[in-house]
Amino acid sequence: MVNADGRAGRASQRADAGSGRRRGEGSGRDRVRPPASKILSRGELVECAGPGRSFRLVFTNGCFDLLHAGHVACLNEARALGDRLAVAVNTDSSMRRLGKGPARPLVDEDSRALVVAALECVDFVTLFDEDTPRELVAAVLPDVLVKGGDYRADEVAGGGTVRGTGGRVEIVPLLAGHSTRALIARARGEEETEPTGKIHLGGRGGEGARDRR
Repeated sequence: MVNADGRAGRASQRADAGSGRRRGEGSGRDRVRPPASKILSRGELVECAGPGRSFRLVFTNGCFDLLHAGHVACLNEARALGDRLAVAVNTDSSMRRLGKGPARPLVDEDSRALVVAALECVDFVTLFDEDTPRELVAAVLPDVLVKGGDYRADEVAGGGTVRGTGGRVEIVPLLAGHSTRALIARARGEEETEPTGKIHLGGRGGEGARDRR
């Protein structure tokens, strides 16, 4: 999933996560963390950001097939709720099971993860192959579980687990006029048949059927 540079960056990523500093702090281009260094396996994410961490972790998930302003707004809002933001990205097979259409995903899972990791507000990225990130949430036990959209807190996959360990679930407002499906329709010259403000960070209540990204 990541190259040698990404693997080499993981050791310092784990150290930096515990110390509260970002990799490469200093001057010039050394301040920029290579996006690949943020992409971790599930085990690595649990090791550096799971229970016992020394910082406030925010967690969210989604497909991010075509990254747009709505995604960026949701992720920035999420990051503001804690010290670090972990983003779980659906694998290709997981995304196909969401029923978004035969042409989806447009972008492969590794590329989608890398694009998300390139955002400054994102600290960790991992892939998940299940229909929902419920198991991953239970392993990481974030302090804040975030969803973007018209959800209720009790509909969020993994929300009960997070609340049961003292965390909370936050619903981030949508940025109206942005969705992957609307972008695809516009590019094809087709009529947009659904509201473009529906930007969901993952599936509702473990089903994922209403995720329009």
